[in-house]
Amino acid sequence: MTRLVLSLLAASVLLRADFDPARWQWRHRLPDPGSPGLYAVGFETQVYRAARADFADVRVVRDGVEVPYVLEILSGGVELREFRPQILDIGVVHGAGLQLTLDLGRSLRHNRLRLSTGETSVRQFIRVETADRPGDWVLVRDDGYVFDSLITVDYPVSTRRYVRVTCPAWKRPEDVKNAWIAWREERPEVLQTVAVLDPRRSEDPQTQTTTLMLDLGPSPPLYDRLRLETGAPRFQRNIMVDISPDAAEWTPLGAGPITRAPDQPEFLVTRLGDRRRRYLRVRIQNRDDVPLPAVRVHLQVAARRVKFVPGAGPGQYWVYYGNPQAKQPSYDLANVLHRSDPPVPPVMVGGQAEANPDYRPPVRPWTDRYPALLYAALAAAILGLGYLSVRLLWKVKSA
Repeated sequence: MTRLVLSLLAASVLLRADFDPARWQWRHRLPDPGSPGLYAVGFETQVYRAARADFADVRVVRDGVEVPYVLEILSGGVELREFRPQILDIGVVHGAGLQLTLDLGRSLRHNRLRLSTGETSVRQFIRVETADRPGDWVLVRDDGYVFDSLITVDYPVSTRRYVRVTCPAWKRPEDVKNAWIAWREERPEVLQTVAVLDPRRSEDPQTQTTTLMLDLGPSPPLYDRLRLETGAPRFQRNIMVDISPDAAEWTPLGAGPITRAPDQPEFLVTRLGDRRRRYLRVRIQNRDDVPLPAVRVHLQVAARRVKFVPGAGPGQYWVYYGNPQAKQPSYDLANVLHRSDPPVPPVMVGGQAEANPDYRPPVRPWTDRYPALLYAALAAAILGLGYLSVRLLWKVKSA
């Protein structure tokens, strides 16, 4: 099944041939995938500067043909995919209790059972087994503890098609109303550092505040959190972060404490949300304490990556970006992968970014290129209309 899905996805590459490299300013070359399966590409820092903030201009291209991909934001969290299996062979086994077999229909990755029942069972224990074929049962959990009418039991990851559930305290088949099998995965957060800066620093004794000024340049990167680096061994300060496009008008962005103490978790990060402003201002409230020494600022963002299915045979893959006019692509891949078998584990790769040699800057309208000519033509038209109006009024008066 997996091979069929991946083959169809690879063949779908041929359905899109409208990619025009002249509209994309940057690209980087990808290593040869080498083997079939799902392939993942991680981005270098320059992509976070040159691509659009929503990454809508990112394109994966193989030999000039656009390749469907899925964009992932590695911000962490929990992924839960739930399946509704067929309930088989439900009944009461003497000495064991209520027992039922669930058929997923095919091999899927799963690690959670959920049952719906009309009973309220306090200190109930559930036994879970899995098998590729009924009869070859492998015990995965024998101490599932539940206590309510909606029962959830986690167990080690399995890809076996059949799941057998034994409930010793239940004695009637109708005690189980519905059953679900799920795949639950906790995804760790992956952060990309997009800038490390030594800020311009100033002290205000009146307000007891240290101000750090940051200039990210004309092409600021995408960032969503700010982390302070200092050698002070212990402290607790409040900070306030402002952003500005011109260092004149400031917008408050975030505030909160930063702290470091022995044998305690330290908190030096302030979340800002996805931002792309050139100037940042960090104000540290020192109160009567000595200002923090040698403060550096790290800007980070939740890492982005694209996943795609390589086509058959050799081919050169590129990632293109840097087209402000690009539209958000829409592919079938995300929905198909969500329903398909577990893919080959992705490999994080990078590549050396380079200017796209085929890039051609968009031609500006002549009205933008020659504004003086436009104004001159407009003035001439106004003068001409004025002259004709005066002549017309004179003729009317004479008549």
